Amino acid sequence: MPDWRKYVRERLRLPGLRAEREAEIVEDLAQQLEDLYRGALERGASASEGEATAQREVQDWHALAREITRSDIRHRREIDQRLLDNLENGAGAVKG
Repeated sequence: MPDWRKYVRERLRLPGLRAEREAEIVEDLAQQLEDLYRGALERGASASEGEATAQREVQDWHALAREITRSDIRHRREIDQRLLDNLENGAGAVKG
């Protein structure tokens, strides 16, 4: 059985992401590839055909990394903004 976590880690570079977030992403992608692999086997594919099916799922690892990084940055900014809003609202209530 393929080691999809290793496969993803070898191909996906996510500089700047927290280690925990990167691990979550690797785990999610590995699970998706495992599901594709198992699905192919259930439909009668050989192990090598199943691997090839799963491997074709991601055509451009660099593009995927860019999209994940952009999405993560947007998400962190939204969280930061909510924290600032809460602090400002809370500080205003304390001063009032």
